[in-house]
Amino acid sequence: MNGELLQQIPGGPELVAWFGHVPDFHDAEIVSLALDRMGPSCQVLVYYWGYTGATDPNGYFISDRHVVVRFALEDVTDVELTGFDQRNIVREIVLSRTAANGYRLELFPCVGIDAWIEASSVTVSLTPGMPEESDRGRARALTEAEKAELR
Repeated sequence: MNGELLQQIPGGPELVAWFGHVPDFHDAEIVSLALDRMGPSCQVLVYYWGYTGATDPNGYFISDRHVVVRFALEDVTDVELTGFDQRNIVREIVLSRTAANGYRLELFPCVGIDAWIEASSVTVSLTPGMPEESDRGRARALTEAEKAELR
């Protein structure tokens, strides 16, 4: 993700502050992708989290900062979407500028959705927590005791 560009869009600085760095969204889940002809607009909901660097007694990574990130794209000019799957896990999400001074949001897949969306504007908003329907069984929020141990 382009950190300089992210700092310039509404909600971008809050996303960077949430993680303490510019996230790449490796292994994030695409919760939903909705296109609406009225506008035209597109909304992409992405579930992501941070890793603490620690593992639990079973060897699983301990994660924190769970959040659903909403990318709202307005005045969509072009879209390409392939590879939809029940699990849509991305390798990386890239936000860049287009030649027409718009934005391009690219979803590079591990599994499932491979897409890019071009639009004249983009905003980001955050909803802390895990989506109930997430199947990321090995990723979980830190318990209060684990947070205390890491301090």
